[in-house]
Amino acid sequence: MKHAYLFFVLLCSLTATAQVHYPDGPSSLRNVIIREKRVYIGFDLGGGYRNQVLVRDRTGRLTASGHGPELVPGIVAGFQRGSWSYETGIYNLPSTIAYSLAFQPSQRGSGSLGIQYAQVPLRVRKNLFGPGQRLNIGLSGGVAALFNYNLPKGVIQLRQVQTSPDTSVLLVDRSKLFRNFSVLLEIGGEVSYRLHKSLYVSGYLRQLIGVERLWGKEFSSVQYPEYGTTTAETRASGLTAGVGLRYHFTIGKSYRSIFD
Repeated sequence: MKHAYLFFVLLCSLTATAQVHYPDGPSSLRNVIIREKRVYIGFDLGGGYRNQVLVRDRTGRLTASGHGPELVPGIVAGFQRGSWSYETGIYNLPSTIAYSLAFQPSQRGSGSLGIQYAQVPLRVRKNLFGPGQRLNIGLSGGVAALFNYNLPKGVIQLRQVQTSPDTSVLLVDRSKLFRNFSVLLEIGGEVSYRLHKSLYVSGYLRQLIGVERLWGKEFSSVQYPEYGTTTAETRASGLTAGVGLRYHFTIGKSYRSIFD
């Protein structure tokens, strides 16, 4: 009787071990957790983006804001393991300052200037539901490199504006690029839906947070001391909402016994 009991225990142990090492067997799949390793490619189309503008004006004559809403298109590639995803890509991020400035009590001037930046994110996303679910909710965070390769640092545009034909007052309008490269922080969330075994569509909301000033506009007067100097600067911070499409390719699987 004792030998029969030991034989039964040994048989159970060997069966559990076989389920881990031979996951293709039909009986073993009931006790094995399978995690797929996937890579994916896709694109995003963000909309409603309006970069935030900081105004420094003691005169109360200047109003400025990000021009928008603008589109933020991009292509992405990533790696998924279980409920975690690691993603990068490249986006076109527009940064525009729209302004209106009072020259005289009854005279105003307005305009806008935009610079296109390339945004390369490194984001991590965690799905709240397990893999294989048709509908899922994810939370993401990361950093993004932001760079402009077309314009040199310094004054990129200089204009002189005659404020009134019968006066000698001039307004000097300078547009300055402070840096070609900067870093953004990114936090967001998304809802994804599986259309097919490998095809997913998603809707997302992402907040970009700039850590350094990128570029700005400076308005200074000539022969009008009361005017002073006013500036409008941006760090490309802003909120964008969009839709995305991902196609997944399975590159491998990992197996873990439920008894581990």
